[in-house]
Amino acid sequence: ALLVVPLAPAGVEFVETGDRWNKDDPLPLHGDDGKRWDIDGVTIIYLNGTFYEMGYQQGTLLKSEITRNLRAFHRFYENWQGIDHADLVDLWDKQRQYVCPELIDFIQGTADALGVPFTEIACIWVAEGKSYSSHCCSMAAWGSATMTGDLIHLRSMEFPLNITDPVTGAYIQDTPVLVVADPAEGYGFLYPTFAGYVVEDGMNENGVVVANMWSPNHDHTQYGAPMGTRLFEALFSASTAQEAVDVITGDRTFGYNFVVSDGKTPPVGYAVETTANHTYVGTWDGSAEALSPFWSIRDVVRRSNIFLDPATAAVQRDP
Repeated sequence: ALLVVPLAPAGVEFVETGDRWNKDDPLPLHGDDGKRWDIDGVTIIYLNGTFYEMGYQQGTLLKSEITRNLRAFHRFYENWQGIDHADLVDLWDKQRQYVCPELIDFIQGTADALGVPFTEIACIWVAEGKSYSSHCCSMAAWGSATMTGDLIHLRSMEFPLNITDPVTGAYIQDTPVLVVADPAEGYGFLYPTFAGYVVEDGMNENGVVVANMWSPNHDHTQYGAPMGTRLFEALFSASTAQEAVDVITGDRTFGYNFVVSDGKTPPVGYAVETTANHTYVGTWDGSAEALSPFWSIRDVVRRSNIFLDPATAAVQRDP
């Protein structure tokens, strides 16, 4: 996903090229069924209202796609990674107390729209803690590092290519979705995902962008908020990058790198490293950015799946 801020101004229209809606139709009111566009192979859904209503709208608009992907995910976790559904339920039970109520309402709404148990949806939000592996990278550049000085935030989501629905043979990558959320309470936000999958990156109406990367290590705990739930909370609650950092570094569980940026003037980006007991936050000239064999680039932060800060790196590898 390539996320560029500042965001488009409020009231911007998507140009309709699919067959779901006419572009001149008004956006739905709170509690309506939301809205869907299918454009050049990407589905865009617009959700509004309470978090339960937005979850219900998501389930309604993507019912067939989410149903198909749930089969694919559960098959993948069980057959390819040896993760039983009961293990995911157990992890959710341990972590639910740390999850913000807004997301619990969102999950419940989606489950109700699909007519499936709550845990069928909730388990996908904790599965990253069981299928923990090294993928993805992210970068933010601004100021002297971009032609206009505006902030550009990039993330490569290196998602497994073998997650398929056992019934239709469809791949997860067949259902890319851009979720645009306009909550009754909280900031508007959007995130790219696959139908029925969780938040791994996104941005909100304040120009705050968040993205994550797994970084396996030996300092972790199952008792905390799942990574995706922290990103979801940061998107609807953060007015600045620092507020987003505060959310994603709270109730930490496993090891993750994050790149968090703020597109407001002056723009800035931060690299964030977290384990259960350690946190590092730094911009381009932070204390860890130029430690050999790494080097700093003015007005650029970037991360893959390794820690640079000595405290976090010590629990990941031999310094």
